[in-house]
Order: sequence, then C-alpha cells, then structure tokens
Amino acid sequence: MPSTIRVGTAAIVLLVVAGVGQADFIAHFDQPAYNVLPGAAVSVQVLLDADTLAVGDQPTPGGLLSMGITVGFDSTKAVVGDISKVVLPLELRSDGLGGPPVLEVAPGQAKALGAVNVFTATEGYGGTLLATIEITNLALLGDSYALSLSRYSASPMFANFVDWNGIVLDNQVSFGSTIVNVVPEPASLALLGLGGLGLLLKRRRAATA
Repeated sequence: MPSTIRVGTAAIVLLVVAGVGQADFIAHFDQPAYNVLPGAAVSVQVLLDADTLAVGDQPTPGGLLSMGITVGFDSTKAVVGDISKVVLPLELRSDGLGGPPVLEVAPGQAKALGAVNVFTATEGYGGTLLATIEITNLALLGDSYALSLSRYSASPMFANFVDWNGIVLDNQVSFGSTIVNVVPEPASLALLGLGGLGLLLKRRRAATA
C-alpha cells in the first residue's frame, strides 16, 4: 500500500495565477548513468535547469514557488523504501501554507510536491536541486533499467511548476531520464582480470610446448 502524506495538496493549486511563461527549462537527473552494486542503494538527484542555452544549471528567474515530480522505474528491479527516502530542499518542504510537502512512494514510482511557505518566505526558491531520492537496486548483476521523470500529476488541475510571481511553467517543462547499470564490485573486476590473464598465460605456454 502506498505511503502518502496528502496535507494541503490543493493549497499549491490555489496559489497559481495564469500568465506568460519564461524561458524553456528542463528537470533532469544529476548523472546520465549510475553504476550500482547488486542489492545496493543509490541516491539520485533531480535538478532544474531554467535556461538550457546557458552553461550549467540555472535557477528559475525570481525563484520557484512550487514544483512537483514523479520518478518512475521498473518495480521488479528497484524500490524506494518509504517517504523518508525522498528528501526535498529545506525551502521546498511545505505545501505552501505551512503544512508538510506531499510525498508518495508506491511500486515503481516516487512522487514529491513541494512549495515555499508563503507565510514565512520573502522570495522564491533560488536553487536548482529539486529532490534527492534513495533507490535500492533489486536487479541482478549485468542488468540495467531506466529512471524516468515526469510531472507529479498529469491532471490539468495541478500546476506543478509555478514561479514566485504565480506564473505557471508546466507547458514549458521537459523531463530527462537516466539509466542504472548493475555492476560487480571492483575486487570482482580485478579477479576477473587476473583470471583472464592466467588463462592467456596457460594458452601461451601450451602453444610453445
């Protein structure tokens, strides 16, 4: 059964004021690929780049009021243990009105909907880190699987990305993806290399005998 905190979900939606958007931007993972040991956990970061033409990740001009993301994966190959494995930046740990952010974990996905606290904040969130999620690998050695990013909800009733001025940015957001590769431990790789070298030496000795 999904672990869920749903306090104040509608509060973020009520903060939205339609308007003209800003430059195109993308939500993406911090690595194009992750190498993970069998059974190990990996912490992936979801980052925001508000200006894909500039070098490096750029924050939203004026700051971000709210955001919402879903990380998807094959439930037979990975798992997010519970909502404690989904961590938002301190500035986004609110539903916008003083309550906690909305965090959800279910088979094959982890979701987060967070906002600045409009009662205490004087500006929008000016960072580029949206969330850090700890994913435990279930796949076997040599396997791989994709991690996808999407909006918190596909419903038009939700405005996931909103700037500090209340402008909805959802129609400008694109989402990246990444891949997780299950690899052996470094010691195992070294042993495989030594084993291959030994086999090669045996073949050379046999050829010269």
